[in-house]
Amino acid sequence: MKKNLINIMLAGILSTSLYGSDISFDMGMGLWSAKVTGTTGTRQYPSYDVENYYGLKDRSESGYAWLELKHDTLLPNYRFEMSSFFVDGKSEKATIYSGTLFAKGSTVELELDQYDNIFFYSLIDNEVLTIDLGLDIKTHDGYMSIERGSTKKKEKNDGTLVLYYTGVTLNPTSNITIQYNGKYGSKGSSKIKDEVIKAQYMFLDQGAFSLGAEIGYKKELKKIDSSDISYTSDMNIKGAFIGIVGKF
Repeated sequence: MKKNLINIMLAGILSTSLYGSDISFDMGMGLWSAKVTGTTGTRQYPSYDVENYYGLKDRSESGYAWLELKHDTLLPNYRFEMSSFFVDGKSEKATIYSGTLFAKGSTVELELDQYDNIFFYSLIDNEVLTIDLGLDIKTHDGYMSIERGSTKKKEKNDGTLVLYYTGVTLNPTSNITIQYNGKYGSKGSSKIKDEVIKAQYMFLDQGAFSLGAEIGYKKELKKIDSSDISYTSDMNIKGAFIGIVGKF
């Protein structure tokens, strides 16, 4: 009986979302030019500077994408984000990684793909100001590896965690938007922070569809220090991005 009642309530909410709701759908994609700084290593061994030891000095020219669905029902709004980061280099000093000593000049790779599923409500939503609060289910999938000759060590960097989400949007004119969104979370000595500030300019308005461009800056802090994870890190990944935007 209780199960049937719950199903009826869920069906009622879903039917409300399908009929008579005001739905908006926005999306964007582009290029993120990012650089990594800080330290990383494996547990029980030293952490080294990613630039001065691992030689990861180049910028990563990687992609990003996002989409957002907003409506006027009882269900939370939804936002999806994804970004990729990859950089490689040659170690500038001898390093110990995953229990193995690697000589200077070893090949180093660092990759990190991220996927954010964000569920949020708009506390304020009008033509000038929007403030959103919610939760982000962040999944990250990546690795760091060092290779010298036939010897290679690779540590996975993956997992899922729940972060707090905040979004603020200002609309000074009908075709210009300034946005900030941030995701935050901490557990013990570990801390994750992911922040974006950007401006959008919509240059084509076809009524049901608008096209524009965005430019901004993205900064991530990844401080990982947990006995459940084989690696440690205290890194910042940050840089500017530019992309296109569509609004329906």
